[in-house]
Amino acid sequence: MSEDRDKSLVDREEQMETFRKLLGETKRKPLPEVSKDKKELVEAILNLRIVKADYTRSKRERIDAENESFECYERLLALCKGDSDLVKRLLGERLPHKIKDTDVLEP
Repeated sequence: MSEDRDKSLVDREEQMETFRKLLGETKRKPLPEVSKDKKELVEAILNLRIVKADYTRSKRERIDAENESFECYERLLALCKGDSDLVKRLLGERLPHKIKDTDVLEP
């Protein structure tokens, strides 16, 4: 009887692991060591995002920032050998500085 319990527990754990994989909740592998070139491109892209979102700047500046950001992204993608998931993780895990979210309803 105890063997049946063990099998059911193992099956349950396997099912839970399968569900986690389907939901994308697997353990993340740590990022590989990032070269200086990649770090500089990531910083440039993140800083250009701030410029693109700043509507106090002129439309021309924001468009130029968009174009430069795209070029930096393409170079970063080439350095990562086309691994868009790695690029996404590199850009998603680093912020140049904290951006405070303000509530529109607060005076």
